[in-house]
Amino acid sequence: MNRLQNYPVRFKQALLLVGAIACITLVSGKTRWSSLHIVPDADMFGSGEFTVGYEAYVSRDTARTTVFNSSFPIKFGLIEWVNLDLNYCGGMSVGLKARILGETKNVLPSLAIGVHNLFNHREKHYFYVDTVDDDLNAELYLALSKGIEPIKTRIHVGFQSIPSSKRDKITPFAAVEKYFGFGLYTTFEYYRRQREDNFSLFATWRTFNKHLEVTLGAVDLKQMFVDEDKKFAVSLTQSEPDAFIKPGVWIGIKYHGRFGLGKNKGFISSEDRLRKQDETIETLIKEVNDLKTRLTKTSSALDSTRHSLGILIDSTENDPKKLKNIIFAKLVALKTLYNSEPFEPDKVNLLIREIASYRGKATPCLEDFLVDKKIDRYVRSYSAAMLGIIGNKGSSDLLLDVLARTTDPDLKIEILIALGKMKETRAMFLMEQLANAPNDAVAITAQEVLLRLSSETGAEISPTLKMRKIEVDENKVLTPTKSVRPVDTVTEVKPEKVIEEKSTPLGDTVPITESSELPEPEPTADSLSADLDTTISEDTTATDESEENVTESSEEESAVEEAEDSKKEEKKKRKDKKRDKKLKKADEEEEPKKSRRDKKKDKKEDKKERGRNKDKSTKEERKKRQKDDKEW
Repeated sequence: MNRLQNYPVRFKQALLLVGAIACITLVSGKTRWSSLHIVPDADMFGSGEFTVGYEAYVSRDTARTTVFNSSFPIKFGLIEWVNLDLNYCGGMSVGLKARILGETKNVLPSLAIGVHNLFNHREKHYFYVDTVDDDLNAELYLALSKGIEPIKTRIHVGFQSIPSSKRDKITPFAAVEKYFGFGLYTTFEYYRRQREDNFSLFATWRTFNKHLEVTLGAVDLKQMFVDEDKKFAVSLTQSEPDAFIKPGVWIGIKYHGRFGLGKNKGFISSEDRLRKQDETIETLIKEVNDLKTRLTKTSSALDSTRHSLGILIDSTENDPKKLKNIIFAKLVALKTLYNSEPFEPDKVNLLIREIASYRGKATPCLEDFLVDKKIDRYVRSYSAAMLGIIGNKGSSDLLLDVLARTTDPDLKIEILIALGKMKETRAMFLMEQLANAPNDAVAITAQEVLLRLSSETGAEISPTLKMRKIEVDENKVLTPTKSVRPVDTVTEVKPEKVIEEKSTPLGDTVPITESSELPEPEPTADSLSADLDTTISEDTTATDESEENVTESSEEESAVEEAEDSKKEEKKKRKDKKRDKKLKKADEEEEPKKSRRDKKKDKKEDKKERGRNKDKSTKEERKKRQKDDKEW
């Protein structure tokens, strides 16, 4: 008797222990579908989702005979608002559930109405008894569910109604669903049937990414722990023989899946759409705020970096040795950029501006590089060019001195251009001397700079100066191959191929004149084809050569030009006669090879034609580049 009196106390203690464990469990309580088993719920499957399973109920009758009843439940989401329940339990039982509210906001619960146990009553099948009311079917219900995420718990309440039943007109139900993590759920369910209260406890484990569910439960705890003598004992035999509900063990297994239809999410409610949009907006707001925070931190870091760089630059500029090393490294980098393929004018312009930004502080370093003959010749040329870009007139004396002494044509050209940028009229005397230099590139640069200075400053050129005419070879760029000046990224084109003149170790060019031609050997059968191609190439080059008149206003130069034109015509006639003679002799001596030579000739003539077209475009590019150099 004392044991029976202590039963309620122990039961309350067990409930308090379960509640305490539920409150301190810190795991996510969100589920895919409800883990309730006897009472209905307001949770809805999405379109195309389903569960299919097997359930068994084991108990004992009054004769202590074990009774085993089973069923095959199927649940299917027609749309997100309507779910269908099918259950074979000695006969087909059908249910239908429709959603009224969804948990679209924190304060809203899930609310659904439905009907179940149509045609057959599941509990009547499990408990295998005849009730006072023989019409236990078509049961209506209203269910409300609400999740409490901080304690990972979900509460279900509602009521059921069988209109034709006297005892089950209105029957309440409630359940508490708790998630412990690792796929483990527990459910405590209460409902009233035939005016009897029933308490059940279920443990559910979901695995395989929550697709497979295994359930073990105890139904009717009140009778399960009290025997027929009303004493505390664990038994599956009902303590009240006339009771509708019988204690037993619930065993189940289910599989949750989704049809292809569900991948399209079916009919999604406007509340869910709004909720998802709100979640997306909140996520984007968080990301934007995070980006703003990072931007603020980055701006602060950049300001700090700029400040540190400013201090470093100030300390570098005050240290001549460090500044000299920096400028030298930039000049070497400039040389690398000019030699790199493909040519990148933007980087060249940026590097030139960086060197020029030092202005007067860089001038002593550049002057030291210019006079140091041990340094790379291109670095010296770049130093001269940078002095011209900076425009410090204090460097003109040094530039004039180096111009008078150096034999490097590239260095002479850069110094001439630098002096022209400084508008240094004292250099006109040296420019007049270099206007007839043997090196064509030096000569044409001196002529152009001299004429430019005369037109801009008004200084007069010596009237006795006669500048020689320079024939520009289409296959040769007369300007220096690595001239340092800001590059126009639109109009400037880096020459793809430069034919450099043969030079001595210090750049002293060896002039080549017409009188240096070697005596021509007699033609032979083996060399006839090559000679023929050579004469045709010379003829083509002679007819396509462009004439540039540097001093078009001078009458003396016009006379020289006419004389040279007549000389070219005579030379052309001689070459034509020579070619005709060779062709005639070839026809007589090499008749069997004529067809082969003709084919080869046609092929080479086509190649020459393509070369002429390419040379023509190269000529136009060169003229454009020379025009840009004149407009510095």
